[in-house]
Amino acid sequence: MILVYYSIDPMNAAAMSGNFVAIFSFVFSSIAGISEIYVGQSNGKKSYSDLAVPVWQMIYFSLIGFIILFPFGYFTEYINLLPSYCEKEGIDYQKPLIYLASLPAIKVAFASFFIGQGKTRIIAYTVLLGAVSNIILDILFIFGYKNLISEMGCKGAAIATILAEVVQILVLALVFFNKNNRLRYKTTSNIKFNKEIFKGCIKLGYPMSAGRIFELLA
Repeated sequence: MILVYYSIDPMNAAAMSGNFVAIFSFVFSSIAGISEIYVGQSNGKKSYSDLAVPVWQMIYFSLIGFIILFPFGYFTEYINLLPSYCEKEGIDYQKPLIYLASLPAIKVAFASFFIGQGKTRIIAYTVLLGAVSNIILDILFIFGYKNLISEMGCKGAAIATILAEVVQILVLALVFFNKNNRLRYKTTSNIKFNKEIFKGCIKLGYPMSAGRIFELLA
């Protein structure tokens, strides 16, 4: 909506590129979301010290995603399907987003810790904060602000999206690592790699991930 006020072509470029980026992002976010099942199971069994284990596995999975996605981001201008009239704006938009397409999965991993316990209020507040942050940052980075921030159009919209994700991750991480959660749920001590849970999340999550990809391609 904000890009519409900037220019129609960048808006079209962002809309088309957004679907392309979503394919990469959904792969990691869908799988990371499975961790809430493990959190819920441990919470139901009152094994509170195990709640953080699946969260950490999916954080590791998301970090591995940065490595996997690097070549896609680096060569994105050769794999884009954008029409020539908005190709430059589309590449400016999708390149940074593909590099960091697994970033939302870190947010999903942290969120699973709370969702698995039925503590959804913090998620609602975080999403609202992310949306407001994204709107403000979009205006600043798309149009620029005086001599402090350059006008960046589509690229600015991508940067705003990334920063809004970072804001949400930081909020969830602050609560995840607070004193109560550190003591009760061992959120800073149960950080070892757990091969069984790591593979379990991927096994359960990839069918949903594949389904969402087919929906986007349909």
